[in-house]
Amino acid sequence: MSIEHLGNHDTGMVLVRPKADDLAVKLLRQIASTFRREDVKNFLDNRLKRGEDPSIRIIQTARYEIFLHNAKEYGSGAFDAVVKQFQLPKDCKGVVLAYARRQAKRDPRLMKQQKDYKFSNFSIICNYGEAEAQAPHIDLLAPNYQFGVMITDAEPGTLLFETKRVIETGSDLAKLWNEFEGQLVPTNLITFFNCNTQAKKLLKDYGNVLIPE
Repeated sequence: MSIEHLGNHDTGMVLVRPKADDLAVKLLRQIASTFRREDVKNFLDNRLKRGEDPSIRIIQTARYEIFLHNAKEYGSGAFDAVVKQFQLPKDCKGVVLAYARRQAKRDPRLMKQQKDYKFSNFSIICNYGEAEAQAPHIDLLAPNYQFGVMITDAEPGTLLFETKRVIETGSDLAKLWNEFEGQLVPTNLITFFNCNTQAKKLLKDYGNVLIPE
C-alpha cells in the first residue's frame, strides 16, 4: 500500500510512501546526513547569533526551522549557504521542492477536489538531540492542507496530534476546565459554545488542541 490514512479525514494525515527508485529520495537522505553533522549545527548557530537571516529561526522546543520557500519572502539564505559550504548538489533545493509538490498531489483529498493547490511555505525542521513534543496547535484551517516530508529514516515524526480525551462540546470543555483549573467554568462561556453555531463547529473540529498533554 503506497497511500495510507492516519487520523480522521479533516484533521488527520495521509501517508504517501515514496517510490524506491526516486532520485529525490536519495538526495533527501544526503540532506539529512549533512544537517545532522555537528559542524553544520555550529554553522547554523552562528547565522542565528548574527540575527541577520530571516530564513532560519528557532521554533517550539528548540527545533530549527530552515526555509526553502516562503510567502513572506524570508528567502532561503541559510539553506543555500549550507548547500554551498558543505557541497550538496547545487540543484538540490529545486529537486526537493519539485518532489514535495509531486508527493503532495498524490493525497486523495486533493485529487478529489481538483483544485490548483500551491505551496505558500516549505521549510526543513530539525532538532539536535532529544526534543520535547510540541504543544498542541493548529497550523492551517480548512480548506488548506499541510504536507510534510520525512527526511530521516526510521525516526518518529510529529505527523499528527491524537489524544485519548475528546473535546467536541461545551460539556466536554466544562469537564476538562473543572478538572484542571480546580474551579467552575464560566457559565457564559459554555452557553456560548453550546448555542453559537460557528463556535460549536470550531469546538467540534479543533477542541482537542485545548487538552493539556
